[in-house]
Amino acid sequence: MIKKYFSNYKEEFKQAIDDLKHKDTFYKQIPNILTFMRLVLAIPAGILYYFNPIVSILSIAFLWLTDAVDGPIARKLDIQSKLGADMDTVADKIMFLASSIPLLGSIPFLSLNLLLEGVIASINVGGRLKGLDTRTVFSGKLKTVSMGITLVYGYLFQFFGFPNLIKVILIGITSFLQTLAINDYVEELDRLNNEQKVNAENNQLNNEVESDNNSEKINKIEELKKIKSFVLASQLPNKVYAGKKRARMMMQEKKNN
Repeated sequence: MIKKYFSNYKEEFKQAIDDLKHKDTFYKQIPNILTFMRLVLAIPAGILYYFNPIVSILSIAFLWLTDAVDGPIARKLDIQSKLGADMDTVADKIMFLASSIPLLGSIPFLSLNLLLEGVIASINVGGRLKGLDTRTVFSGKLKTVSMGITLVYGYLFQFFGFPNLIKVILIGITSFLQTLAINDYVEELDRLNNEQKVNAENNQLNNEVESDNNSEKINKIEELKKIKSFVLASQLPNKVYAGKKRARMMMQEKKNN
């Protein structure tokens, strides 16, 4: 199943590599390059916090900036792709993880949000592996905004000593929205799965009807062949008799002459 999932992107990978080899088409892969940067650099940027906090935070901020511009660039240049969209989804999850790494020491409860985010990611990936194109639910958008606000406040809390109570409330709200999103995504997958089953059953029924129609046509053709053969067979004795009668008449005429 995983092999089938990745095989769908084989042509897009080939096209991306081909675009990168030529100056005239290089620009088409700029959004994917920005997304790929987040995939590769997000976790190292988060870990860098324990060695150089300023550089780490600036790096994470830059990577979030790439997330803000890759989509608009793709739409502006009309170069959207399924590969880019799926990469962006995965990169967003990794970015949340990377942005949380510097805060886990002072805000351990943030690990709950990371756990719930991992559950959401696994649900979406599971749906994609089954061939179900899961749309973003409204609660999912709300939890993303809430998660972003929680992370920003976490950094303000860590550096400027903002009130601890607000931090706890934000984590609680984000956790609630994530739980709601999990429920909505599960319901969406059930709906898509049922829709897929109904479509499969309808296709099978249409094939059976078409097959039955073909069988009926074949049966009718065979019946017509039998009727034609019967008619020809019934006419054959008359033709033979008429031929014999004509021959006798010709012989009689010769005798008379």
